[in-house]
Amino acid sequence: MRTKLYSTKKHLDFKQNSEHFGNKLRPVDQYVQRQLKSALHIEKSIFESSSISSPFVLGIFRPKIYLPAGLQDSDRTYILRHEQIHIRRGDYAVKIILFAITCVHWFNPLVWLAFGLMSRDMEMSCDEKVVRDLGYDIRKNYSASLLSMVSPTILIFK
Repeated sequence: MRTKLYSTKKHLDFKQNSEHFGNKLRPVDQYVQRQLKSALHIEKSIFESSSISSPFVLGIFRPKIYLPAGLQDSDRTYILRHEQIHIRRGDYAVKIILFAITCVHWFNPLVWLAFGLMSRDMEMSCDEKVVRDLGYDIRKNYSASLLSMVSPTILIFK
């Protein structure tokens, strides 16, 4: 009974403090929210936005696919298949968990190496599955599609 009262009090304290701070988001969250606010709903869980340069999956419980605007139909098919494979496999959840582990063990270079290699393996595995599903004759077009989606980012692992 005593622990129940304590946990209820802690919950109410947390709720009160979170209401006190309101819906203040960190600058990064505000930036992402602004960028995705203009996204157009295309299909069930697929959105298109002119403010993004590369596709990605966002969300934990109901992941959504965000695509850059102006994609060719062939590129759109390949990219959607790739992102849907990520969702089906639960890659987004695994990546969040490993990122949390990396944050806890930030001082361990082997954890950073594991995170980088796991991310690369996930991408390569999805690419392999797309090529296997759509046929090996699409490899050239699929590779061109991937290269057109590359955004200028800092690569830790090549």
